[in-house]
Amino acid sequence: MDLASALLYSVDQEFLPLACISIASIAENRKDPVPPVSILLHEVDQPSRYCAERFLEKLGIEFHLIEVDGGWCEPWASKRRQSPAKFGVLRMEEFLRHSARRVLIIDADTRFVDDIGPLLNMPLDSASLAATDDIAMIADGRVPTLTNKLGLPPGTGYFNSGLMVVDLDRWTSEQIGRKAIAVFTDRPEILTFNDQCALNAVVQGRYKKLGFRWNHLVGSSPPGWPASMFHYAGHLKPWQLGSVRRFWPLDRLVPREHFDYYDRMCQALEWTGGAVGRPRYEQIVLMNALFIKLRFSGRLRRYSERQTSTRTLKIGSEHPELLT
Repeated sequence: MDLASALLYSVDQEFLPLACISIASIAENRKDPVPPVSILLHEVDQPSRYCAERFLEKLGIEFHLIEVDGGWCEPWASKRRQSPAKFGVLRMEEFLRHSARRVLIIDADTRFVDDIGPLLNMPLDSASLAATDDIAMIADGRVPTLTNKLGLPPGTGYFNSGLMVVDLDRWTSEQIGRKAIAVFTDRPEILTFNDQCALNAVVQGRYKKLGFRWNHLVGSSPPGWPASMFHYAGHLKPWQLGSVRRFWPLDRLVPREHFDYYDRMCQALEWTGGAVGRPRYEQIVLMNALFIKLRFSGRLRRYSERQTSTRTLKIGSEHPELLT
């Protein structure tokens, strides 16, 4: 039987429709009822909220849309050119409106292709959270640099915060969110990836490692590795690059099926605003501009290099349990 669980997203106007699609993908693959979902809203207009409510009601799940004033994370959020939604989960214990022992914190740019049941029931042992090591940073060889900058002991892992399985009691008693916020105010110079680095600095490597299948970074993870959740971190987002899907090397980095899925789900959303709801001609112009930027900046080449990185292959061979 599932522990008392909840799902949590934190989004702004642009990412609310993507959170809805992520939730729909969970419902599509869930054998049992989907746990209650809380979505922290930052500067979302009423038409977009109405679209989300209508879509989520069709899924037949319990959900809570919670308005959050992002002023609490100023001025460092705007100084780092980040939406306040990026940091909402750091105060999650203040916003959750239902009793939960287990919270799945999920980025909106994700898509599940497997049942989340194992995440709801897995033991965390003495850890406050479970997460997947960041395969992109492993492939780039950046983990030692990042952990050293964060003041972590040599050999400490570095997790990606796109999916975290959290023991809410431990998170609260250990003040993980509050300590992460303090990093922004007291030690901002150590942060490379904002909230993700702040959490790694606080957790200090004391997290349970999830298999890579639960945070398959599209374009960075080896394409042959299994996936239970696709995470479109970085620039390879199907809803932003759909019109250029056949261009090389994009067609090798993001399989066509990913584009087709988001085409279908964006139509089902019937969204009226934000990136998903832009006029078709405007989307095409922006998609082509983004592709040109990615190609000539060398970023597409770097994605390709990650997929064949010897560091990635090594960790896969040394830790086969993380590939199951």
